[in-house]
Amino acid sequence: VFISIKFDTNKNGEKVLSQLSNGLTPIYRLADTYLIYAEASALAYKDVTPLAKECMEKIWNRANMPNDKREDISTWEKLDEAVFKERGYEFIGETGKRWFEIIRRQRAAAYRPDVYNNSLYKANGHYYFPIPIEEIQMTGWENNPGY
Repeated sequence: VFISIKFDTNKNGEKVLSQLSNGLTPIYRLADTYLIYAEASALAYKDVTPLAKECMEKIWNRANMPNDKREDISTWEKLDEAVFKERGYEFIGETGKRWFEIIRRQRAAAYRPDVYNNSLYKANGHYYFPIPIEEIQMTGWENNPGY
């Protein structure tokens, strides 16, 4: 996620804030796209589709991972777990992305019980990011629950 605060120019040449230029701008890499597809395929079809398997193979091949080190993806459950693990390796240096994945998949209690059980996150039910205040002011939206 890239945070950018800048002004756009409207048709009259005036500088204005825009929800597209002032807030969270998601950036997806090709590996993220492959993992999104493999996960969605496993969860939707409850099967290992050929394209889901190909997506995982592309990620592993790009990393030059030896075949004996690759996860078993013979069932959709194993594929889903392999995708979850691969996200942890692939996005290790991207701030906040792993925590978001753990929360999105509702695995925080299993992976980080020390943090999750004593957190305001759990107490307030924060399963979504807060919407930046500038977005709330520009659009009139209500913030996500707990914020």
